[in-house]
Amino acid sequence: MTGHKIAARRQGFTLIELMAVVSIIGVLAAIALPAYQDYSRRARLAESFGLAQEAQRAVGEYYDRWGRLPANNAVAGLAPPQDYRGRAVTAITVRDGMVIIDHDPQVMGAGTGQRLYLRPGVLSRRPTAALVWDCGSSGRVAAGVELIGQVGADGLASRLLPAACR
Repeated sequence: MTGHKIAARRQGFTLIELMAVVSIIGVLAAIALPAYQDYSRRARLAESFGLAQEAQRAVGEYYDRWGRLPANNAVAGLAPPQDYRGRAVTAITVRDGMVIIDHDPQVMGAGTGQRLYLRPGVLSRRPTAALVWDCGSSGRVAAGVELIGQVGADGLASRLLPAACR
């Protein structure tokens, strides 16, 4: 009979065991939540590259024809910046050849930069060659490429950019 009472008392978890499990779950959630938020922001950012293709193409065509970069959307033959909208994108602006994509802070998350900078690069040895594009501030372009424009302090954090841009 004594053996039966001991077996009955051993059912379930102790308070210490439950606290350990809850704390492990809390640590995992603290790590996973920010990673998931960055992942979802990167997914929303994919829209930017699709919408920016028209502006990049217009800048490239202008450069091919005139040998210099367009000053703004109108010179590049594009609609006004606010006409380029999407779920996360609020405007696409051409400034001295650089394509600047503004994002909605409510969609991209407060506390992060809200702009993606696509900078054209000119081959110093072959200035009439096609433009090379750099996204963000990665500077990941071939040697001998002069990047045009400066990335502002309001640029998106590098952790939110696609792997090709980091």
